[in-house]
Order: sequence, then structure tokens, then C-alpha cells
Amino acid sequence: MVTVSKPARGTVHRWSGRAFLLGGGLLVVAMVINGVDLVTPIETQQGLLLSVEGLAGFGGVVLSIVGLFCMYPRLADAAPRLARVGISLAVLPAAFFLALLLGCSILAPRLGFPSLKALVPSFYLVTAIIVGLFAVAVTAFGVAGLRTEAPSRALGGPLLVVAMGWVVLFGALQGYPDGIPIRVTFVQTALLAAPLLRIGYHLWSAPAGDDLAKWIADPSE
Repeated sequence: MVTVSKPARGTVHRWSGRAFLLGGGLLVVAMVINGVDLVTPIETQQGLLLSVEGLAGFGGVVLSIVGLFCMYPRLADAAPRLARVGISLAVLPAAFFLALLLGCSILAPRLGFPSLKALVPSFYLVTAIIVGLFAVAVTAFGVAGLRTEAPSRALGGPLLVVAMGWVVLFGALQGYPDGIPIRVTFVQTALLAAPLLRIGYHLWSAPAGDDLAKWIADPSE
């Protein structure tokens, strides 16, 4: 069995934290663009702003998936079954988003930047299944996080909020098959961005080496 040393755990915590922080930051950019569309007469769903929103939102999703995979070793120690369920259900969505990212990147000059909203209704069924699977996967990670020692336990709640964001997107796909309204996208993006930033900061601030064990026992020190 492969074991992970404490210094390695500290490194994984930091890399996971960076992924969550950057992903959350990109989602904030997408959220701000949607907010501008909601409260001002500026039309953001065309041209450059639409491209920036699509790239930021999609990049945020991909980085959040990277962060979740980096969290797996820690969660697997305390709740192996839940962690395995989460990682298993996350594999298909991860492969889907990666393939979409690569495909759209290659075809970007002709298709524009990838956007989840652009998948509706073209790949409606596939998108709904993928989003539903990822919502369950993040929920499993969140429950696993609640069952770990401090400070990882503090990540369980934010992960469940992230799962709620994916549930909102799943519901929106069912309720608005012809196009998700900006206000719904804004709420869903906010439900993802805020907890991702919280998780990212929590993991990024984790100490390395032997100090990590002390921090796990008492994160206030």
C-alpha cells in the first residue's frame, strides 16, 4: 500500500488550495459579468464579454474538479467508502469536462470559448446526467469531509454548498431546456464561487511537514 508522508500531504493541501482559489476566482469573474447583465442595460451575452464569461466559468469548473481530486487522499483516510463513491462518480464528469475543454480549445476560433449554457439544448441529456453525477459526487465528498478530523471537517459544509450549486444547475437544466436565465446562472455561480474560495483559503493556509499534524489537532494554533 502506498502511504503519503506528512510533507507530501502539506504539498497536496496547498496545490488543492491553489486550484480551489483560482477556480473560485474565475467563477467570481463569470458571476460579475452575469451581475452586470442583470442590473445594467449592458448586454453581456454576446461578443467578448460572453467569451470571457464562458472561459472563466468553464475554467472555474475544471479547476474545482482538480481540487476535489487532490482532496481525495485526505478524505479517503477517514471515510474511505464515501470518498471512493465520490471519486468514482466524479471520474465521468471530469473526463467529460476535460474532453470538452480540449475540443473547444482546438475549435475555439470557430466555436468560441466553451460555456455550460452553450450545451443547452444540444447535449441536454448528456449534460444533465453529468451534472447530476457530479452533484452526487460532491455531496459524497462533503459528507466524507464532515466525518474527518479538524480542520478537514470544516470543509464538509462548504463542499455541500458546492453540491447545492450543482443541484441548482441540474434543476435549471430540467426547468429551462431552451436556455437558462441569467438570474439562475448568477445564483448557481455564486453557490459555487463562495465556498470554493473558502475551501481554497483553508487548504492553502495549511502548514507543511510536522506542523500539519498539530494544525489538524488544533487549527487555531
